[in-house]
Amino acid sequence: MKEFNYLSADSDPELYRIVCNHQKMLKTGKSVYFEDYELVDLANFYYENGEMEDLEQTIKLADQIHPDNSEILYIKARLFLRQGKTEKTIECIEKMKKIDATLTFEEKNEDASYWNEMRTNLKMLEGETALIQNSPEKAEELFQDAFDTAEKDEDKSYVAINIASIYLTQDMNEQSIKWVERSIELIPNNQPALELLSYYYSSQKDIKKAEKVLEKLVDEDPYSTHYWKLTGDAYLNNNQFEKAIDAYDFVLAIDVNDYEALKKKAIAFLNLENFEKAYELFINYQKMVPDDYNAQAFSALCLSSMQQYPEAIDVLENIMKETNNGVNDNTVNQAELFSVITRTCRRGKEFDKAMKWIDKALEYELDNTFFTIMKGAIYMDTGRNHEAAAYFHQAIENTDDRTLALYLVGNEFFLNKNYLTSNKLLLKVYEEDDWEDDFPVLPAMLAYGYLCVEEYENYLKFLKEACDKYPEETELIFSILIPENMSLDHFYLSEKNKYE
Repeated sequence: MKEFNYLSADSDPELYRIVCNHQKMLKTGKSVYFEDYELVDLANFYYENGEMEDLEQTIKLADQIHPDNSEILYIKARLFLRQGKTEKTIECIEKMKKIDATLTFEEKNEDASYWNEMRTNLKMLEGETALIQNSPEKAEELFQDAFDTAEKDEDKSYVAINIASIYLTQDMNEQSIKWVERSIELIPNNQPALELLSYYYSSQKDIKKAEKVLEKLVDEDPYSTHYWKLTGDAYLNNNQFEKAIDAYDFVLAIDVNDYEALKKKAIAFLNLENFEKAYELFINYQKMVPDDYNAQAFSALCLSSMQQYPEAIDVLENIMKETNNGVNDNTVNQAELFSVITRTCRRGKEFDKAMKWIDKALEYELDNTFFTIMKGAIYMDTGRNHEAAAYFHQAIENTDDRTLALYLVGNEFFLNKNYLTSNKLLLKVYEEDDWEDDFPVLPAMLAYGYLCVEEYENYLKFLKEACDKYPEETELIFSILIPENMSLDHFYLSEKNKYE
């Protein structure tokens, strides 16, 4: 029977009983009867925790024994919308409207608040569907209708926050903030609105404003692991890793078993390139959540970064075995798994294994351009330059994004220190329009390449552009050559004096 780390008999005994009965039914195939309210609780639990396969099984069961339950239909419609099946979403919405229309006066008044809430939720769902169908005016009209349907200020504030969340998921930030402000006008300093506001500021990389909002939340409840995790997440998303670690430490001081905080703390250490500490934390996390294959892949990355390649490859090969090459686990990115294991095998000089995994990736037709180039790179690693050239040519000629292919092939030659060829290919990318957003490292790579082939005029030309416009990328490429504490301006002038 499947176990859920976030549910126990102590935390919610009734829900625990329902989930256990459902899981036993799925495992044994023996029928179990569930009341409609039990299936509603079950469906909500699976939906909120991302257990989509179990949710679909619950909905199938509900369709058989409680086909006209409005709450089940609502969850079913949300699932369809999440899956991009808008037409099926609309079918569920229309069925709910018909059920509402057939209610007697007595039924409507028997539980008036329940049906009012259902109508409000239904209008918000209709609005979200209209938004996804690119009908923003219709969506806003439905959202306003949902807001007006709610009776109490507390309910209106809740509706406004839900509408703001919908807009935020669609990257419609201006509309989202408008609804957040409406929520705060009704209930000043309400926590859901402040949470959403902090998330918005964090996503916009405005960490100072996010900090102010998060401080209000933490001051309101300093022992809330939720607010401390929100704080850590904001810092993590804005690359302030030390502060993120401090926030997650507060979480773990309150609850030593908070596995989410432990994982994110490990990720923060990984970003700080403290691979030994990150690996230790990932291992501790895996003791709590053994089936998190993303975390296992992170631990393999730590091992690879510490040049423990055989151990890293063992971990990655076990992930491939357990997930059927990434097919049986929707929490992992299959293409990324193949990419990571192939790169790790290359770094560990396990070229036969690298070729085996790249061939498997190509069998799945995963990102043919990327993996075709990687196969060429493996041939180049082993000195089979004729085969390498054939695969590079195939990738460049058969892709929809020739500029990206040229860059990726040029990068492989750059990493192999074949600067004559890398300069030629990367220059073609540079001569294209609109490369700056995708390849800001390009001028620094060209500068370094021209330095290595002693073409000093081109070297200084690209070094000047790299230092002026792309300082982070320049410091990365020239890290060995730039003296400690020397600014890029001084570095460029010293190079100019040396080679002009």
